[in-house]
Amino acid sequence: MKKDDEDLSLPGDKKPAYTMNRLALWIVVGAFGAYLLLSGIFGMLARA
Repeated sequence: MKKDDEDLSLPGDKKPAYTMNRLALWIVVGAFGAYLLLSGIFGMLARA
């Protein structure tokens, strides 16, 4: 069994590279957030 100390990263350690799955997830989440933001702005402008 691993010790908890072995899982800790040090400040000098390199970060793992981004995977395509993580990039695709952020694109989907960002697009959904942009849709909500823009639809809210256009909704406020339409009521004004």
